[in-house]
Amino acid sequence: MQTKTLKNLPWEDINIKGVLYKTLRLNEGAGAGGTTLVAMEKGSSYPPHRHPGREQALVLKGRLRVGDITLDAGDYWVVESGEVHDAEALEDTEFLVVTDQTVQLL
Repeated sequence: MQTKTLKNLPWEDINIKGVLYKTLRLNEGAGAGGTTLVAMEKGSSYPPHRHPGREQALVLKGRLRVGDITLDAGDYWVVESGEVHDAEALEDTEFLVVTDQTVQLL
């Protein structure tokens, strides 16, 4: 069993203003995705990107627009392989993301 304490993991910058993440687990292999905690400041945006594999996510706090849907704390979504979308934080937001493969920025 492997455990991590989130409060001890540092937030990492991904060079997108207002977006930080904590890597919880990386899948084995190049570009293989993993499990990540993402924090977005209100008004920040993640650019359009394509999913070469499935993405599952759960909003833990805040409000987030993903593509043409709006998600609130407690909402869960699945993005299938090949789908493209962007994301915008409508409030300070944190969400947990599990990806099969790393997304491709467009």
